[in-house]
Amino acid sequence: MAIEFIRMKLWLNDGSTVLLSGSAVLHPDGAMDLFGDAACYGHEIASAVERFDVESPMAEQRLLVEPLPRGSVRFDKVRWGTTDSLTPVTLAPGRAATIAPGAPPAVKDALRADLTSFRAVRAAALPLAA
Repeated sequence: MAIEFIRMKLWLNDGSTVLLSGSAVLHPDGAMDLFGDAACYGHEIASAVERFDVESPMAEQRLLVEPLPRGSVRFDKVRWGTTDSLTPVTLAPGRAATIAPGAPPAVKDALRADLTSFRAVRAAALPLAA
């Protein structure tokens, strides 16, 4: 099932941050569509999706004031299938995906399963960036 991430904050490799109001849609076949200002940061968004620790369970974490590691992304809204979640999701290189406290377990499990599937299909089709 496709996953749509709407509104995001990127921590870029040069140390700067950028707020985006566009969206990224991850498809089950490993393709990613980018809309609005997110299209200008497709490589950075794809890199964050490809580099978080997909093996670890999705953890709960309150939103933090301090900056995340370079190459991280936080999505304010997640939509997939008939499910909408206003709970922010964060992907950081080498770390488990995090979701703000209070998300129902079914939401966390479904999102993690779809992210894992997307990553597996993408890894089989595309070499990971160095």
